[in-house]
Amino acid sequence: MNSFQFEQVTAAVNDILTAKYRTPFALSRTVIVRLDEDKKYLVYSPGEPLLEQAQEIIAKEAEVIVVAPSLGHTLGVASWLNAFPNARLVATEATIEKLAKQGLTGMKYSEPESLHLELPEHLGIYRLPDCTSGEIWVTIARQDRTFWLACDGVMNLPAFSESFIKKLLQRIYGLKLGLWITPAFISNITDKGQFKAWVKEWLNEAERPVLIPCHGDVYLDQGLEDRLIQLLEKRLKVG
Repeated sequence: MNSFQFEQVTAAVNDILTAKYRTPFALSRTVIVRLDEDKKYLVYSPGEPLLEQAQEIIAKEAEVIVVAPSLGHTLGVASWLNAFPNARLVATEATIEKLAKQGLTGMKYSEPESLHLELPEHLGIYRLPDCTSGEIWVTIARQDRTFWLACDGVMNLPAFSESFIKKLLQRIYGLKLGLWITPAFISNITDKGQFKAWVKEWLNEAERPVLIPCHGDVYLDQGLEDRLIQLLEKRLKVG
């Protein structure tokens, strides 16, 4: 049974709700962003264990933009699309191909770029360049800050799992505590130089960013930009 509840990301921001959920090998996170009163929502990384709780927040007839943010975050997609008749899927071609292999075929979907004109000005959606895992980031400008939804690209683990097997897997996959870019994600970057340049430019435009990762704790502290740039230089060396 899922033991986490949706909560506001901060006390001052009531239109961004987050909750963690358990998967066989890790804790992950779903984020619900209210776009238009109670009529339109964006759901990032839909976790199946959180669906019943989400149905108490989102009206069945609401328009729901379901973002499948990477190849590794697809298991809850079909359930969420089926639960909301006016839901539609946003994903990259790579993620759509994986969903098709899981049996979810014939669905209509949009690529991230197609949403730019219809989303409110305070919300942005980005396909990561040079990334074969199909990762999508979302930003929400609120309270003079940029709330940044990241999938597997950046983690912020507070602790390793108490389970011996899960902890062993975390070690094998090169996970570390705090802000981290994993070897698995790095292996999906086809051009490290161009990717770093894109992220640096993106960070330069973000206002006092707050990281809301799928894996780990929300990072609210100041100075995230500098820490992330240092991490990029360390982890994505060119040449």
